[in-house]
Amino acid sequence: MVSGANTGVGFQIAKALADNGYTVYLGFRNLKKGEAAVAAIGGLTKALQLDITDNDSIKAAVNGH
Repeated sequence: MVSGANTGVGFQIAKALADNGYTVYLGFRNLKKGEAAVAAIGGLTKALQLDITDNDSIKAAVNGH
């Protein structure tokens, strides 16, 4: 799971993991941007709406919602 993976270092880390065959969950506050990053990275990536500053968002992500 990589948070903030739509740009910068997070994007490059997620891409490197996906390129090496890992399943990567990409955490984003904005799910639409997350889905765009998943499409750009490809591989075994999945978008997960997540705001790491919000406890309810974290709980929902852990529960798969």
